[in-house]
Amino acid sequence: MKKLILCTLLSFVAFDSAAASVHAVIDLTDKTIQIQTDKYWPRVYINGAELDGTALGCSNNTPVLSLGTDNAQAEMMYNTLLSAKKNGQKVLIGAKECWGGYSTPLIFSITTY
Repeated sequence: MKKLILCTLLSFVAFDSAAASVHAVIDLTDKTIQIQTDKYWPRVYINGAELDGTALGCSNNTPVLSLGTDNAQAEMMYNTLLSAKKNGQKVLIGAKECWGGYSTPLIFSITTY
């Protein structure tokens, strides 16, 4: 556990200091994971979870994971969320920008523990 915490802390230090980022530990037991596909942008929402979107300039706080072609690790991250939900694990999610028209935090990092 100490190694995980140390690695997580070191990963925060590794971020570009000029780029703002927000993180939150989310207990998935009472959250829903919603996948939406449309011709514009397939995505996954963690409903009931919140990230401080205002710190990033977003107007909403519900985190979203883009499944678009610009996110090569999206399927792996989605599977990580589903596995964590199934196993009753918490996740640490991170965002460093807002997602397009919906102005909501765009997930770039998921850590399970």
